[in-house]
Amino acid sequence: MPTESDRVPMRTLIRLYDVPPPEPGGQAWCRQARRTDVSDALALVTDASAAEQIRFALAADAVRAAVTVQDGKVLGCCLYDAMGKGTVGPLYAEPGAGDVLRPQLLRSACRAMLRAGYWYALAGGPGLADCPALVPDAAVPVPVVPAPQPSERDVPGPWADLYLPLGEELEQETADHVQIGRRTVHVLRPLASHRIPLVRWVAEEFGEGWAGEVEAAFERQPVSVLFATDNGRLDRPQALLGFTAWGVSALGMTGPTALRPAARGTRLAMVLTDRCLRELRRDGYPYAILGGFGKRRGALRELPSAWAIPGSYPALFSRDPQEVAGADD
Repeated sequence: MPTESDRVPMRTLIRLYDVPPPEPGGQAWCRQARRTDVSDALALVTDASAAEQIRFALAADAVRAAVTVQDGKVLGCCLYDAMGKGTVGPLYAEPGAGDVLRPQLLRSACRAMLRAGYWYALAGGPGLADCPALVPDAAVPVPVVPAPQPSERDVPGPWADLYLPLGEELEQETADHVQIGRRTVHVLRPLASHRIPLVRWVAEEFGEGWAGEVEAAFERQPVSVLFATDNGRLDRPQALLGFTAWGVSALGMTGPTALRPAARGTRLAMVLTDRCLRELRRDGYPYAILGGFGKRRGALRELPSAWAIPGSYPALFSRDPQEVAGADD
């Protein structure tokens, strides 16, 4: 059973779309946890804080844990979202069974996160100190100190997702307007009544693909899209400058972000990105994924703690969704 000495900092990023399903066979099998599993799961730990995490994960409206079961008994339990949204771990298993169960149990938890809408997971906590060995084809070590040069933090490819840790300073409140040159730009979260005209504006300015993503952002509560306007109102299309959304392609992922031609070349793109990152941090994410960057060097210069994720191109875009996220049990 993991001990306090196993509580290592989270330092492995998992590409969930590259995690294979648990291997079938044997008497033990993995599945999504149920509320009725709580007693067996609690028997795996002696630490009070670990027990509290298990109770919370298994009492949630959407249970956030995977378990390994044999003859009706829970032999192992892997939590997710327990150390922040988009995280996987801790993992607990019966003494003597861990080496056999842990790889399959971690796979099961990762696949559950993929079905829930995540593309990445930050792994850590008891039972996952050797995470890269458990999912070798999907694990990416998180550098303790990112390389200083943008070129050293980049990877080959036409585009890549970027990983960015989110610090506590992003929880500070900010004004809803910013001065860019002589222009006062307001960054506003729209209301439901703005939905139809704003989606129409995005379609006309940037195409139906991004309009569809903005419409999806309106489905979330709270709405996960912000618009920039130079008059503090969202009902005047001529005053709109651009927008940014998050949690659309995947949970914890930023984008799309788009600006009208007249607003490009200013710092408005970074202002929108900053607001987006603040929203993710306040929502409980310890990191953000900046999705699908083509010209990455500028972003890597502006964000010295960000780095391009190896293997993130082409992610899910060239795969059959049923093949990647199909049910495992």
